Order: sequence, then structure tokens, then C-alpha cells
Amino acid sequence: MDADGTIRTETRSSSVSVDGNTFVGALLGLAGTPTGATATPAQLAGTWRVQQPGGAQCQLMLFGQQFQGQYTLAKSGCTAPTLANARGWTVQGGTLSLVAFNEQTANPRVQGLNRADGSGFIIWR
Repeated sequence: MDADGTIRTETRSSSVSVDGNTFVGALLGLAGTPTGATATPAQLAGTWRVQQPGGAQCQLMLFGQQFQGQYTLAKSGCTAPTLANARGWTVQGGTLSLVAFNEQTANPRVQGLNRADGSGFIIWR
């Protein structure tokens, strides 16, 4: 405060640039978590919930064991033909491919270690 009663304040500012995806990931505790593009079969193996076309839900279990060049899976309550016919799965370049009779039946894009979507499906855990 000056002798005449004037109060002086000093203001300082700074600027920071933040990558929004990294920032949100850090807030959610995902910092350092591989993206879908770098996810490995071991990281994706496990139980997933699936919303099928039309809204019905089912369960998809992706196993980490390979049989004839693809990983094995099991399903519970999956009625959509692309899921009902699936016998195995692979992951490459961020795409989770469900395979039936040596043909890809669905190719949802892996969005992270807990979500994939595409081919009419939303898959999460």
C-alpha cells in the first residue's frame, strides 16, 4: 500500500500448450497406456461386453491361446451372425478382427485397451 492509500497489485501470466488427448488420458489414469494401434493380444485378452446391432448385448471372451494362427474366443448370448459365427480373433494395426471359417467377419477399431467399435458393434470392458 502506498502512502496515499493506493493498493497496487502485480499480475503475471503464462501460457501452456497441452495435447488434449494426453491431458484427458492423464485425468482418467491412462497415462502411459498403449493406444489401440499398439495393443497386443495379451493386453486385449479377457472378457468384453458387446452391444450388437439393434441394441442387444452379449459377452465376448477373448483368450490369449493361439490355435491355427489365430487366438481363440468364446461367446455368450451373441446372436448377430458376425459374432455368432466367429471362431477366433487377431489384432493388427489397431483393428480387432473376428474370424469365422478363415474369413474376417467383423473388424472393430481398437480405441484403447478397454474399448473397440465399428462393424456395427461397440465393445467395452
